[in-house]
Amino acid sequence: METSAAPRVLRFNFLKNAAVFLLAFLFSLALGEILIRLVAPQQLIVTNNRLWKPEPVFGWRHFESADTPVNTGERLTHLVTDEHGYRINRSLTKGEEAGKADISILMIGDSFLEALAIENEETIPQRIKQMLEAKYHKRVRAVNAGVGSWEPGQYWLEARRALALAPYDLGIVFIYIENDIVDKVRTTFSHKEFEKNTTLRLPREWTWNSLISAVFYPINFYLKQRSQLFVFLKERFNILLARMRLTAYYFPVIFERKEKNSKRWEITADVCQKIQQEFEKYSTPVFFVFLPTDYQLDPSALNEYIKMFDISLQSVDLEQPDKMLALSFKKRYLDFIDTLVPMRERVRRGVKMHGQIDSHLNAEGHRAVAEIIFGEVEKYLPPQLKENH
Repeated sequence: METSAAPRVLRFNFLKNAAVFLLAFLFSLALGEILIRLVAPQQLIVTNNRLWKPEPVFGWRHFESADTPVNTGERLTHLVTDEHGYRINRSLTKGEEAGKADISILMIGDSFLEALAIENEETIPQRIKQMLEAKYHKRVRAVNAGVGSWEPGQYWLEARRALALAPYDLGIVFIYIENDIVDKVRTTFSHKEFEKNTTLRLPREWTWNSLISAVFYPINFYLKQRSQLFVFLKERFNILLARMRLTAYYFPVIFERKEKNSKRWEITADVCQKIQQEFEKYSTPVFFVFLPTDYQLDPSALNEYIKMFDISLQSVDLEQPDKMLALSFKKRYLDFIDTLVPMRERVRRGVKMHGQIDSHLNAEGHRAVAEIIFGEVEKYLPPQLKENH
């Protein structure tokens, strides 16, 4: 009897200790959550199904006539769109929207132009609009046709669509250096490329990537909307998470010196030439703007990437993509502005141009880009806008 009772006692003690540990762990998490909210509050991600919709041609784009809150980690903002799905100011009235403008500018890009981390009034298109109206005292319409995760092939499709809808005096296309340099020409896209699994499920196969998709990503998606402690810890352990491939951060191959003779520079320029040709059909000038990454500008951001991905500085050239893309653009007589050097100079002066959590441009970053490209915008102003100036 005594012998048979011993295993039961051991099992009971084990279960008791496990229960005590679990309760202590849950209590610690709850206490940590409370303390973080009191001492170091974090921004919870706010997202919903009213931001982007599946679309057969583009793969995905904004809903039309949307008005929805969003928080990418910096602060609560709003995505408001017009009847075409273009982002507009929340305060814009229908009368203002329908009014005739003296000049119309179409701006196309990805999430760096879409700029969900800030209100639309602070974005590059609105900064350009404000500067032009203040200087020339004429009405300007600046269309923000930026959509997250788009690439140059989608920029071309958007140019074709937008120019057929309304006349424009100028087009500006933003090329984000980190992910807009492509290695193939694409004109068809699927919404499945953009959608990510947010429902916890069993992995389809027992591989690390499948486990990330089926388990870790849904847990991350759930917690970053609900737990400030999770957001706080995730930011502090980003180096470890990067090495485990549990982060959205990555270091593109375009910066590796061995990619200098890659065909991707010519391919990207070819797509941009198609965009230019689309504008030429409507006798509308267009120029391109190169937007740098945060680690191209800020040595401290680069140091983070070096730690996260164990990068050898001898094997990379942070200016290589700008140099090679510029050469390919010049061959095709494509007009462009590279903002790398002037933005780098602003960072040296202490200007913070990217978010703390969201690595996209903040309001100061948008202001800087607008100021840098404003002279180029003025070159293309129609004569009537400059009258009586």
